[in-house]
Amino acid sequence: MLPPLQGVHHPHHTISGSQHHEQHHRYPYGDNTSDPLVEDLAVAGGSSSTAPYDSHSATISSADHRLQHQQQHQQHQQHQQHQQHQQHQQHQQHQQHQQQQQQQQQQHQQHQHPHQHPHQHLQQYPPHLPPMPSSPYGARSDGSPSQATSSEYKLRKDGLPKKKRKQLVACDSCRLRRVKCDKAEMGGGDCSECLKKHIKCTDAYVKSKPKVVRSGKLIQQAKKLYGNGEDGGSGDERQPEAGGEEMESNEDFDGLLYVASNAIETSAESAATGAPDHGSPPPTAPPLSLVTGPQSRIISTHLGLAVQDHLVQTYYTVFQVQMHVVDWPVFQQTWDNAGRNAAAMSPTNECLAVVIQAWAARLSDHPVVLGQEGALTLPTLNDVRHHNGRDFTDVGNRREPFARAMLDRALQVCDERGALRKASAACCTALLLLEFLMVWDNSGRAPSSAGRSMMVNCAEHLRFINEPSYVSADPDEVVVPSELISGGTLLWTMYTRDALTALMRSQTLCLTDEDLAGLSDLLAIRPHASEIMATVSSDNPQMLLGLAVVCVFRHLTNSIRKCAKAIAGPLARRMRLNEAAVREEWSDLDQSVRYTAIFKESVNRMDWTSFPTAKAHAWFRDVTVMQAQIALAVHSVVLERWTLESSDERSLARDPTYAGYVDMLHQLKCESDERLLTCIREVTKYYRGVNHCVVFEGLLSGEFMKDYLKHLLRSPTWEEGGPATWTWEDKQLHCDDAIKVLRNGGWCWSGYDVVIVDAMRHLADEAARIEQVQRRRTESTASNQGPPLGSNHGGAAGYPLGAWRGTPGTWPPSQQHFPAPGGAGAGGFSPASNPAGLSSPSTFSSAAFPIPDPASSAGTSLAAYGLAGSPNPIAMNFPPPSGPPPSANNKKLAHLLGNGSD
Repeated sequence: MLPPLQGVHHPHHTISGSQHHEQHHRYPYGDNTSDPLVEDLAVAGGSSSTAPYDSHSATISSADHRLQHQQQHQQHQQHQQHQQHQQHQQHQQHQQHQQQQQQQQQQHQQHQHPHQHPHQHLQQYPPHLPPMPSSPYGARSDGSPSQATSSEYKLRKDGLPKKKRKQLVACDSCRLRRVKCDKAEMGGGDCSECLKKHIKCTDAYVKSKPKVVRSGKLIQQAKKLYGNGEDGGSGDERQPEAGGEEMESNEDFDGLLYVASNAIETSAESAATGAPDHGSPPPTAPPLSLVTGPQSRIISTHLGLAVQDHLVQTYYTVFQVQMHVVDWPVFQQTWDNAGRNAAAMSPTNECLAVVIQAWAARLSDHPVVLGQEGALTLPTLNDVRHHNGRDFTDVGNRREPFARAMLDRALQVCDERGALRKASAACCTALLLLEFLMVWDNSGRAPSSAGRSMMVNCAEHLRFINEPSYVSADPDEVVVPSELISGGTLLWTMYTRDALTALMRSQTLCLTDEDLAGLSDLLAIRPHASEIMATVSSDNPQMLLGLAVVCVFRHLTNSIRKCAKAIAGPLARRMRLNEAAVREEWSDLDQSVRYTAIFKESVNRMDWTSFPTAKAHAWFRDVTVMQAQIALAVHSVVLERWTLESSDERSLARDPTYAGYVDMLHQLKCESDERLLTCIREVTKYYRGVNHCVVFEGLLSGEFMKDYLKHLLRSPTWEEGGPATWTWEDKQLHCDDAIKVLRNGGWCWSGYDVVIVDAMRHLADEAARIEQVQRRRTESTASNQGPPLGSNHGGAAGYPLGAWRGTPGTWPPSQQHFPAPGGAGAGGFSPASNPAGLSSPSTFSSAAFPIPDPASSAGTSLAAYGLAGSPNPIAMNFPPPSGPPPSANNKKLAHLLGNGSD
């Protein structure tokens, strides 16, 4: 709202016609009652028109106005009598119009000009100006002078002035519900729609109109926002966030719970009215669109102190122990000093507090977060800790509305408090955590730059903190160098996250080599391999706790940064893929695997009773997951380049060397498939050892588990022509582990149930194909009098040595026998097909690959994959195999088909 122009002098016009038109130039909208600035102009200067004022009349340009001015002087004597009559009519109509003005405008006019009548200036104009003839450029049809546009108003391309939009006068409730409002006609009282619906009528118009979900219950939302019409409260008199403990009542949380339940009902209705079923791939969702407007305000209003403190403590219990980014002793003291209320903290610490609460909204088991309806039967964090073989994907779907609104609240607070502009340790921590949360929350949606600005500003804050002239935006902050914030964890997390993000998304690095050299000496050093070997094989516990961990992760991160510049940077993407850079990255990855193995042996030899805070378990978890992420990032780049460039027929026809380049891409793609598969198997093996609990054992490490599962499903087994080290038994085991991880991670994130159902359907279809091919092989072996199927000499998973491993579902020509790969014999397959040096397929047994008991918690019933004739919808997608049942010699394969997840 603009302040009134009290210091502007408005001289009264006399008999001059030019002064009369100058008045119109300066105040062309004197009777607009919806703009406070126009109201002041109308009172001070008024309208000098002698005809009744028309608020919808158009304006004309200055050139046309000068022409009209000349015509007025020429017709001055001819229309003097008519002008007197027009002035008299205008004066009467102005008086009638003035009586219908709102009470607020009348008070404003009395305040600005208490001794001047609103139409006093009209009586000073002598009635000598003739009427204006009609003009094709917007003159009034009544013959009065048209309003002109001064230089302060913008013009269209054709030179004519732009029309000013009519101000909206609808109340807040009618604007929210998008219905016609008659508040302007009620003389300051409530509109008829609010009276009819018993809603408190307010007009505190918010300029950025919120986007609301058209759920059909906007009347209830309006009542929650602005109050009902029965009480005397105002819609703007809402409780702040520091509302106190009394806001914890069930009545105060009705609006909050309505948001969650309404979103769940909307999802159910959309699923029942044509949404894609779980069996089909989910459509690509639009980029991150947060919960804004009324829903976000409801949550912010009713988020009491008890829930705020619960979220902070949940973050510390679950997430802080996994990633020590927050300097918790400092934050806890600040949190306690502020009464455990985010709104009472300093601006920078408030940003960190709301981001922590937004993260905790993905972890909490509070009934407010999960929805009151059915909250007593929902699982708790203790159930997640002990796993108990449960599926928690429904919990993630229930918490989605609350979690998205909390993220919206965190973004709004960080924007209002200037987290992107104010450098401090708390702001750096908040931005880094917010980048993690935004990227993960946007996972599975259309590609976007969500979180990129957070990473860029965090890097800029770290540079500024490292300068000698740095002054923290938080007056209570104890200034320390960048490499010492949160014990050094913040800088190292930013260092590794920046490298992985640049390689994964083909972006530029936020931290340059010069930045790393200035931020920390450890980041600038590039040690030789002999120095790394000396640290990871040391017998000194202090060396293993410190420098060995630094060397392993620094070696990985430096290789990622170098690879990102060579194959994924903006300049690298304009050229052909650098094969040497890809193979160099793979070599560094293999070298890091050897370093990790030696490091693990050194750690296992040590007695760590004197070092209770050692986190060796977390070290090996993070390095294993990091290796898989590197393999996934390189594979994504290679796969994308091969997909796009192999179909470039123009380059193939124009460049004779392009065909060889495409062959090189295909070879890299095949090698990348196998390397990524090996790394994913290591990740699933780790989660198998920790009972697949990602919530308490490594929340961030499960970020790409959906991508890992998809690659496992796409990889053909040995029975389908794939690698000899990847059998159907192995595929089921590792897919089972990935599904269990997603079931556990479904506690935090929504949509995992769809991924799991799709994966189980894929496994069921593949099991049916393998069973059908195996039955045909059994019949062919019996007709050709070959060796018995169950002998398993030189074969894998019940397949005869040399059996055909072509395309699934097809059969080789009759009487055609393929030799065993690598030559004959029990151990015969080529060493080239077994780079890991594993045992031959003839030695695969239940001891090497244990088969979980289907009755145990680690096993899976046959019905889980749709193979037991149960009413499972997954089993209805393919017909049961025809022909006789499997023979007794094939019972092992039949048992394997039922091996899966719980």
